[in-house]
Amino acid sequence: MATLGLWCTLMITATGVGAQPTMIVSGITVDASADSTTLARDQALADGQRRAFDRLLRRLVPRSDHGALPRVDSARLAGLIENFEVEEERSSSRRYIAKLTFRFRSEEIRRLLRESDLAFTETVARPHLVLPIVEAGGVALLWEDGNHWLAAWQRRTLDRESLFPLVVPRGDGRDQIVVAVAPPTRGEEARLLALAERYELRDALLARAVLDTEAGGGRPRLQVTLRLIGSAIASSPVQVVVIGESLEKLPELYGEAIDRVITRLEEDWKRENLLRLDSSDRVSARVPVQSLAHWVDVRRRLARLPIVKSVEVAALSRTDAQIVIEYFGDIVQLQGALGQMDLVLTERDGFWTLSARQPASRTAPNR
Repeated sequence: MATLGLWCTLMITATGVGAQPTMIVSGITVDASADSTTLARDQALADGQRRAFDRLLRRLVPRSDHGALPRVDSARLAGLIENFEVEEERSSSRRYIAKLTFRFRSEEIRRLLRESDLAFTETVARPHLVLPIVEAGGVALLWEDGNHWLAAWQRRTLDRESLFPLVVPRGDGRDQIVVAVAPPTRGEEARLLALAERYELRDALLARAVLDTEAGGGRPRLQVTLRLIGSAIASSPVQVVVIGESLEKLPELYGEAIDRVITRLEEDWKRENLLRLDSSDRVSARVPVQSLAHWVDVRRRLARLPIVKSVEVAALSRTDAQIVIEYFGDIVQLQGALGQMDLVLTERDGFWTLSARQPASRTAPNR
């Protein structure tokens, strides 16, 4: 009974969590000059929080609605920020330079977007390992020195706070052993997933680029086909096409193609996971419980999902729990969001079950 009492206590106290990762904006660089260091610092912080706020809203809201993003005065903006920290700083008598991280208040940001009648998402996809293969002159390249498409991805600094995180393989000897030849076929997808496992990920993104010449124009054209491998996200292959100026400017072509790929992935993800907080629903589900640690882990995963409004305990024993989840959106969105936390919600004969599997470790993007 003492153990069961402890479980109930943990159920009550474990509901609070820190700031949602999607509400954190880091890497904001500021540089301001004024009559004194203090004035320069104040000016830099005001500029930094404004730019962080703009980046946050653009991250959460689909690009088609960016023109309707709300504008707030300095007083309300200050109330939207929970805190900030200085990553790096330098100063002189009249100049202040720093790199800053801002943490925003989740409920206040949601209220602001709701007031503006804007749909948005805070759900983050599981990280995907991107495998950049390029075809030029009928030859497919992966780890070879001539794969400038892979090299461009490896040079790219990826957004750690993206709603669709990507990880780029190093391409070292161990990677080459796991996936030795290019291009992998559909029957060889297991090798891609094995490579993803090396980076402690479950999902992969095959980004296959074909370099040719634009018909009639003679300019280089890069056609990229994206295919998700082993992903919890249902998706058909999509294409991104970029046309460059000349073969001498291929690095710029590859860079623009990466920008468009990332934008396409993020925007598609946002459209599929848009939330409107003016309505919610509830589902009752049984949770098989293996141990106290397992139960606490399930609760922590649920608490990290913005789509989950609340979780109530209807019954609790040593072997399972019956919970009621109140959530925003529809049941399909809830199942998708749970899947990103390695939680599986299934229905059979009118009864729902929420099961958990061991989550993959989250590897920092791009190395």
